[in-house]
Amino acid sequence: MSFNACLAKLEADGSIDAERAARFRGEYERLNKAYGKRMGEVAAAQAAKTDVMDALERTAMTERRQGLLQIHSQRNLLQGLVGHVEAGGKAGHYAVSVMEHHEAVAGSAAIDNRRGALFKLAWSRMDGFLGKYRRDMLGRVRNEADLNDLVRALRGEKVESAATRELAGAVGDTMEWLRQLFNQAGGDIARLENWGHPQSHDALAVGQAGLEEWREFTRPLITGEKMIDTSTGKAFASAEALDEALEAAWQNIASEGMDGRIPGAFTGQGKVANRRSDHRFLVFKDADAWLAYNERFGLGNAFDAITGHIDSMVHDIAAMQVLGPNPAATVKWLGDVLGQQALPTRAGGKQVKLEASARKSADVLASMWDYYSGSLTSVPPEYRGTARFFSGVRNWNVATKLGSAAVSAVTTDPVFMGMTAKFNGLDATRVATDYFKLLADSGQRDVAAHAGLIFNDMISRGERMYREGQGVNVHEVTRRAADATLRGSGLTAHTVAGKQALGLGFMKDWADAAAIGFGDLPKADRLALERYGIGKADWDRLRALDAFDQGNGVKMLRPGDLARRGGAELDSAIKFMTLIDSEVRFGIPGESLRAQAMIASVTNQRSAWFRRGSVGGELVHSATQFKTYSVIMVTQQLMRAMYGRGGISRGAYAVLLPTFLTMGGFMANGFLDIVNGKDPSPADQASTWARAFVRGGGLGIVGDFIAQGFQTDRGTTVSGFVTGPTMGAIVDPISSLVLGNLGEAAEGKNTNIGREAAKLFNSAIPGSNLWYSRAAFNRWWADSLGELVDPNYRKSYRRLERNAAKAGTEYFWHPGDTWPERGPEL
Repeated sequence: MSFNACLAKLEADGSIDAERAARFRGEYERLNKAYGKRMGEVAAAQAAKTDVMDALERTAMTERRQGLLQIHSQRNLLQGLVGHVEAGGKAGHYAVSVMEHHEAVAGSAAIDNRRGALFKLAWSRMDGFLGKYRRDMLGRVRNEADLNDLVRALRGEKVESAATRELAGAVGDTMEWLRQLFNQAGGDIARLENWGHPQSHDALAVGQAGLEEWREFTRPLITGEKMIDTSTGKAFASAEALDEALEAAWQNIASEGMDGRIPGAFTGQGKVANRRSDHRFLVFKDADAWLAYNERFGLGNAFDAITGHIDSMVHDIAAMQVLGPNPAATVKWLGDVLGQQALPTRAGGKQVKLEASARKSADVLASMWDYYSGSLTSVPPEYRGTARFFSGVRNWNVATKLGSAAVSAVTTDPVFMGMTAKFNGLDATRVATDYFKLLADSGQRDVAAHAGLIFNDMISRGERMYREGQGVNVHEVTRRAADATLRGSGLTAHTVAGKQALGLGFMKDWADAAAIGFGDLPKADRLALERYGIGKADWDRLRALDAFDQGNGVKMLRPGDLARRGGAELDSAIKFMTLIDSEVRFGIPGESLRAQAMIASVTNQRSAWFRRGSVGGELVHSATQFKTYSVIMVTQQLMRAMYGRGGISRGAYAVLLPTFLTMGGFMANGFLDIVNGKDPSPADQASTWARAFVRGGGLGIVGDFIAQGFQTDRGTTVSGFVTGPTMGAIVDPISSLVLGNLGEAAEGKNTNIGREAAKLFNSAIPGSNLWYSRAAFNRWWADSLGELVDPNYRKSYRRLERNAAKAGTEYFWHPGDTWPERGPEL
């Protein structure tokens, strides 16, 4: 029977639909033409028929497996929802818990926390990688020459260094582990011998080069006979077929995936399970070929490619494990279920009524998924330049305005850490001790890294600073400037140490309790496990491990060791690491999928004027910069105070947390007064404690307005704060430099153009407000520049002195003085 007859029969009996039949017919014609160039007419037709029919069968088997996994995922979600509602819970809480941990839902799916758990379990398999190749203060990867040898070792090429070969083995093992997890969740990634690792692409460079230049550069570097035509699962039938696939690859890369075509494939883009084959599409001849391509068209270096691959793989695996191979379809299905206002009971018969707000929770779930999947924040290719410009501006805002953020963090984060430790039954003193050890001892940091306690703060992926034909990458310059400010101020080190200290606290606590059965665990410890669906069987698996001994009698039970056993042990390990990921977010606030999705939903309007990437959309998005932290902190901690079950009662939590945060805010304000050359605010003034309360809530600049009026010493106005630092860079100059001086000129007063211009210029210098050099910068540079451009600049010192005295924070290092007059009055 001819191919067309076979296809017509399959279409007639309903085995395939008309659209699919058309795709396979087109694929047959492509292959027949390719084979016809090296075979006879009959042989070519038979070869094409065999390949397409095999592909059809393989596709059918894959889709059948994916369909069963999809049904299984939806059944599990429905059972969980019904069980939660029958027990008296709210469907809205369950909807949120599908994407992120919710205190009111025990053992929730929590996709984003699962992603964090898989991320840490993956890094626990890569001993020594970050220690050797981490970035320095200037954003450069250490030992980059050795990194090229790692690329060679990953591809099976000879490398002299045994350590590099061993590290390549660990990286390769991790990549293979992730591939298997992806396939188990519904994916279909073939194993390639000596594959190495994926290639990251600079869409801008690829797009600017054009198809022909990119294809001509790439073709000599790849091995066509080893590349897989995903339509057939075999090598490409001809050079022409490979060229067509390369064209599809170029379209997809240049459009940053917006084109939606996987080279050589005719599977739909709706399924996450069908996305990963294009990451392995290009098969390079050797490591030198990969390095040559990466130098010309790569986004970063091998470090960026490896870390980016791990991040993207665990992102997709977590979603597929919970929502099935087509997560977006499951999200829509669950939204429809919530909209029905009633659920069937697990036993059948009567229906379980949902709360009136359940229908709205479908929108919350959809926005969280859209944020997680990136569709809520994606930028169309035509807006790419605008988006990168504003991203660079936001980076510059970080570099110029967050130099003293570490002061607030080190005085308020210990409150969150201590409350989180107490809530979970941990030894808060030991957590604090570990925090200081992690700051001071690289050996302790290695212990944490080997336990998988790796966080995104430690892995900043970059782009190339310079590429011939494009010049300096300004966006990457601003990113590195922002990163350098956060590192130079100590904020990054503090954040990572705090997160790792909490993670180690759990692992040590579990080791201490290993001899105790689940039912006999201290109440706070048991409640902590139950909140994340960890039961007796999971606890028994973990405590059966041989505890890791880090020396001095200190032992830990590490989920990463449990995960290496696979099977049920892996499932348990994911639960324990999910607990750590979630609790670390309570202990060091700054990450919440729900809060970030909520903000993005408000700022990312669907209209052409305000969508992400447009000027209007980027300005609206920029208005939220430096405000997101407060939203995240409040939503997380309020949820725990309302629904949490742990070692602190809800009432006590609701009272103690703001009380201690206000005390932390008081300490932060006092220290910031000192680094500005002033005495700390007096404790007997109501405004001091109002500032402290606001500082503890993450909006310290509001406290500055309380103390200094409608404009701070650095020139930020209330209107500039409301519109955000990006628009503030326009609003504040108009307010002070233009309108203010026009008003003074109209009244016959002296203008302050030079003074205001100098103030604005100083505020735009990266690192200008680093806490340890802030007073020196103000006195030695800012005052000198002000006096140079404005003959009347010294008159402004009297106003500063008068305002400081009024607030009770007199200067000990007076404006205009080269050295401090005295020490601060503590």
